[in-house]
Amino acid sequence: MNYRKSYYLTHPWEVVAEIARTVKWFIQRGKRGYAECDVWNLDHYLSSWLPKALRELKKCGNSYPANSDYPQVYPVFKKENDLPKKGMTPKKWHAILEQMARGFEEINIKGTRDFPNRWLKEDRKRRKQRDLFSFWFWNLWD
Repeated sequence: MNYRKSYYLTHPWEVVAEIARTVKWFIQRGKRGYAECDVWNLDHYLSSWLPKALRELKKCGNSYPANSDYPQVYPVFKKENDLPKKGMTPKKWHAILEQMARGFEEINIKGTRDFPNRWLKEDRKRRKQRDLFSFWFWNLWD
């Protein structure tokens, strides 16, 4: 119920409508994993739960990428020291997952006062974190 309580006193039918919408969206999320209201602002919806999911994978995950043949020219890895050394370790994988989670949390700074300055300042950093996510996407399993 997103309105003020005084609004509901003057518009009591909205209480029923709000409850009906909330129940409908709950059922939609249970059936298909998302509700129609989530699609209205999909970037915010994904960035609201994806950092938690990445941290849960970090905490409870039993595996990490084993392939050490990373492309040398991939745009994510601009410098040689950015490229994972031969053989991924759980510690390196956890650091990558944390960096991806922070990248998605940064999307939620839109509501802060310093949004324009902070957004422009950290755009390059966030781009690298998004690139990490797209690069490691097929390894996000346990």
